[in-house]
Order: sequence, then C-alpha cells, then structure tokens
Amino acid sequence: MTGTRYNVGALAALGLLAGCSGGGGGGDGGTGTISLAIMDAPVYDAANIFVTFTGVSLKPQGGPVIDVVFPAPVQLDLLSLNADNAETLLAGHPVPAGQYSWLELHVSAEHDGQMDSYAVLQNGGVEEIEVEVPSGSIRLVSGLTITANQEASFLIDWNLHKGLNDPVGHPGLFLRPALRIIDMTQFGTLNGTVAMPLVTAAGCANDLNLDIGNSVYVYAGTGVTPDDFDTADPEPVATTAVTQNPTGEYVYETLLSPGAYTVTFTCQAMSDLPDTSEDVAFVQPQAGTIVDGQTTTINFLASGSN
Repeated sequence: MTGTRYNVGALAALGLLAGCSGGGGGGDGGTGTISLAIMDAPVYDAANIFVTFTGVSLKPQGGPVIDVVFPAPVQLDLLSLNADNAETLLAGHPVPAGQYSWLELHVSAEHDGQMDSYAVLQNGGVEEIEVEVPSGSIRLVSGLTITANQEASFLIDWNLHKGLNDPVGHPGLFLRPALRIIDMTQFGTLNGTVAMPLVTAAGCANDLNLDIGNSVYVYAGTGVTPDDFDTADPEPVATTAVTQNPTGEYVYETLLSPGAYTVTFTCQAMSDLPDTSEDVAFVQPQAGTIVDGQTTTINFLASGSN
C-alpha cells in the first residue's frame, strides 16, 4: 500500500483497498467497511516529521484481534498533512459489523539507526534525528461501531505539538500518542482569519519568515479560560496552525466533532512546551458551536470585536 492523499470530504467515497492478513472476529452480524485517514496539529521546532506506518489492528468486543498489514510500509511527513489533504491509511476495508473496543496503528519508529521515522529540525544543526514511538503502536481506546453494509470513516488528528518530546539523557526524539479521532459521518469545519496586528504584536514568539508560531487553540465547552499544554485541565482538544495565504491573510482551518467550544488565538505557541506550564498569552477567547456538515467561522480582529 502506498499512502493516498485526499480531501477528507471525499474519504467516504473512496474505493481503494489496503492489503490484509490475520484474524477474523466479530460474530455473524454481517460486514461493514472502515476507512482511516490521518492529519496532524502543528509543532514548531521541526520542519518535517516522518513516521512509517505498517498496519492497523482492531479489537472486536468478544472476538479476536483483526490485523491489517500494509503490503508495503507507508512513510508520511505528518507536518504536511492538514484538514485539506489528510492521508488515507485504510480505505473501504471490509470488517465484521459490531462494536470494537479499540483501534491501533502500527509504526516502525525506534532508535535503531534505520531512520524509518525521523524529524528534521527548523534550526538546522543535526539534519535528521530519529523519532521513537513508545511500544511501536498508537492505540485509540474510545471504541467504535461498524454497521453492516455501511462504511465507517474516521480521521485521526495526531497533535505533534503535545506529542513530540526530547527527553534529557535519551538519544533522539520521542513521539507520544496525543490523538483525537473524528467520526467523518458527523463533523463540522472551524475556520477564520487573524488580523495582522495580532500576529505582529509586541511579545509575539513567532517566526514570520518561516510562517510558524501562530496558532488557534480549541477547548471543549464554552466559557473556558484558555491555558497552555501542561497536563492540567483545561487542556485544548485541538490546535491548528495560523498561516499566511497567497493573498497575505492569516488564516486557519480544522475539523471538529459537533459540540460547543471555546476558541482562542496565540502568537506565542512556540513557547508552549507540552509538559510544563508557561505564561502563554491568549487573545479574544470566543464561543463557537460546531454543527454536523456546516462551517463555523470565527475571526480574530485587530479591534478585539467580532
């Protein structure tokens, strides 16, 4: 299998099949299909993060694990993936209908000198640094349902900002499974613009030449006081990069499950380390509601009004 890049809106229409091997499972409830795509939330100290995927496993409730092994490893630059060009890992793959306890992505990512998964830093220095994913797999335990004669489509958002770690005293980098999963049968789009004065304000810790360091943070629920990544609530459920488009506007876009959210902007995302508390300045927190099949637009204006 080679990865195939698609707009996620077309995911449910795909007819590609990945190779499979291994278990059966699931009982006699018929057969459905599953499609998986992946994108990432931004990280700001790397130019590229390549991860090699080797397969997928699913665990039916009450049945043996189903293993799907890709005919060839799929190496992806996660930093190149977003809501417009998520990469399809599995498309229209038949599985027994029923309830599933977990889904697991298998990767080839160890500190073994093979460079099948590695990062290229923004600031130069060591050109390529190996990336290890602990245990060699990423498990999502939220559960999922496969319905007979229907396709289930899911988008996995790997938050590299939260997941990428450089532990002291260890070789290479570690990439933890900081994931969220979006059911592509029920999702909406969040987008908007950010005024130039907010991006160029005094105190910004961004790099406008590289177009990095500006980010929108999204929190579950309304009226949330924004906070950085620090392992204490409230933690953002999603972040998305704010980048300059060809016309010079600063724009953002991400996909979310239906619900109520607090949305805010910061030009200090590069200062936000995943495990410690930093004094990150967030501006103009706003309430937003995501509705299935619709686009919600939240703009951040220079005046502070919306």
